[in-house]
Amino acid sequence: MLQTTIDNGTELLARHASAVRRARTLQRWQWVLTFVCLLPLVAAIYFKFSATFTEFVLPLSVLGMLAGSGSWVVGRKRDRLIEDIKVMTSALRKLQATFESQVARAKNRIPLSIGFYRLADDIPAAQVKYDSEILSPLFIRSVVAEDEALPKSQIAFVYARLNEDGTIRGYDTSNIRELAHATDASIVVVASDNSASSIKSAIGQPGPKKANLVFTLDRNGDGFARFFAELFTKMREGKHMLEAWVELAPQGPHSPSALAPQTLLVAEGGKIAFPHTA
Repeated sequence: MLQTTIDNGTELLARHASAVRRARTLQRWQWVLTFVCLLPLVAAIYFKFSATFTEFVLPLSVLGMLAGSGSWVVGRKRDRLIEDIKVMTSALRKLQATFESQVARAKNRIPLSIGFYRLADDIPAAQVKYDSEILSPLFIRSVVAEDEALPKSQIAFVYARLNEDGTIRGYDTSNIRELAHATDASIVVVASDNSASSIKSAIGQPGPKKANLVFTLDRNGDGFARFFAELFTKMREGKHMLEAWVELAPQGPHSPSALAPQTLLVAEGGKIAFPHTA
């Protein structure tokens, strides 16, 4: 959005500058035509009353009237152009306010990218869209993908079905660890519900153990996105992932909130922290 605002502002600024240049050119032509209008008219009046060079009175009068008409036409064009300039100036001020607001928000955004990868057709696209709308504003960049050429992202939300052996159903990258490696993600969340047995098998699958993996047993409706929004907010404020996770989903006698999803964290990447945003 910030880049879009910059692009729109650059285009509008160029149009504004061009309009100002045209208005100045028209102003100069109006001055010239006004002078050309007045000079022959004054001369015609002088010749008329002085009874000298009377043969020039009519041509000079015609010339003066033509120049006057031209000055009026140019003035009208300039007036319309000035109105356009006022509209563009107002739009530029609004864009500036939008840009400043977006910059202020961007300063609080996590300087990483988050990706939402829908790998199963039976998972509703609306579910991915909802999570993206809740979580994307926390990050400097967001991407949603559904094909096999998954883009890179530091945080990956994967909407997939796991086979009983822990592999990803219908996808070439056979397991979650390999997908984490392919996307360069340090945090991978399997954001769709899967069975405990398939999750157990997925944890046993081979592959690089460099990312923190989160598996979902039950999204608990809207609680899923709210939970991760709180988690990433705490991490943005300086807590590492394990510390923030324990606060939101404590183990042992302190049960997590009824609004929290049922998830399992496999902390193979350790105490992952976000870059400082201040």
